[in-house]
Amino acid sequence: GRGWIEQGTADPAIIALLQEALAALPEPGTALRARLLGRLAMELHFSNEPGRCRAVAREAVALARKLGDPLTLAFALNAHHWAQRGQDEVGELLAIANQIIRHAEASAELELALQGHSWRLVDLLELGQTQDVDDEIAACVKLADRLEQPFYRSWVAGLHPMRALMQGRFEDAERLATE
Repeated sequence: GRGWIEQGTADPAIIALLQEALAALPEPGTALRARLLGRLAMELHFSNEPGRCRAVAREAVALARKLGDPLTLAFALNAHHWAQRGQDEVGELLAIANQIIRHAEASAELELALQGHSWRLVDLLELGQTQDVDDEIAACVKLADRLEQPFYRSWVAGLHPMRALMQGRFEDAERLATE
């Protein structure tokens, strides 16, 4: 359960394992604790505990900032974006996405950079800033190609037909979806 969570469901087994791992940590102020808190917040996003989800995410970000580790901070910020989805102003979420990208790129963590760009893409769409969406799609494609992982390549392949639909290019959208 590292990063891309199952949409719409909270897995009680993963939640229990994360809580067990947090309870077993001998030291409270570690990068591992910040990551476990972040992952727990992500899993709680689809639970019936939105307040707990946001509190755990804030704790993860605060600890990551205290540690000063850009990679841990990027991970925690990604969890924070998940937790705040639907709670904050989209402009604030876009600022979080920008921070994820900055810290992930500083750490050469391509998967988190891709997640940050995907959040940025969603946030820009919600803000109606469609002129910047193509740049985010290009950034996602570039990162997916560098990662050379089928999961990421298949995910970004779905962005092209989405964009064609948004532009009213229905024949292109159908062809791209088929591809």
